[in-house]
Amino acid sequence: MEFLFMYLFMVTQDVNFDDYFLDKTMRVDMYITGNYLEEVISLDEVVEE
Repeated sequence: MEFLFMYLFMVTQDVNFDDYFLDKTMRVDMYITGNYLEEVISLDEVVEE
């Protein structure tokens, strides 16, 4: 019952997209390497576009 009440409360609220997001993107470049025994994830760069 509480879940239904909370769901209805969240659905009825208007959310302004511009309040939470900017007109930008962020790209994350990374390398994923490894073999059958291990996996290594290495960060290359983070770029704001």
